[in-house]
Amino acid sequence: MPACVVLAAVAGFSVLAEALPHPAPLDATEQERTAHAVAATTLGILSFAHWPGDPSRVRLCVVGSTLYADALLTTRHVAQAGGRQVLVRQRAPVDVAADCDALYLGRMSREEQREVARRIVGRPELTVGERHAGCGGASVICLDIRLSGVSFEVDLRSLAQSGVRVEPGLLKLSRNLEHRR
Repeated sequence: MPACVVLAAVAGFSVLAEALPHPAPLDATEQERTAHAVAATTLGILSFAHWPGDPSRVRLCVVGSTLYADALLTTRHVAQAGGRQVLVRQRAPVDVAADCDALYLGRMSREEQREVARRIVGRPELTVGERHAGCGGASVICLDIRLSGVSFEVDLRSLAQSGVRVEPGLLKLSRNLEHRR
């Protein structure tokens, strides 16, 4: 069983629990509201992450077919606390290694998933998966997107191998999923 934790109520984004395999279709207002919640959660997660050399900007690449990345993609450029910039752009799976520090992963074929995994091996990358199918695989962080809010799990083994550090304060707010089951 993968070592995962649920992170709760961090930096103003609420965190809930269990996952739905695929979210139900939403009307335009709900879709937009959910996309903004996903963007806030993703950017909040990035604010607690540190890459080697602590760069002044983080390049977040959206990869694959996504349901909720619109708010991220229209943001394009965000200043975070401490002055670090987040640059958001869309990339094909074959282009992720060259100019991405973090990946927001949507739906991809198995071949595309393997291509992404192959290209980030040995690179400090934080991967956030939009589709919550349990932690693991290519995603260090797995989003659980619901009408009631956005939550996420962290695969601790994948995080340890990612080369990216996460502030301990974030993990102190978490509880181990194994204790809930």
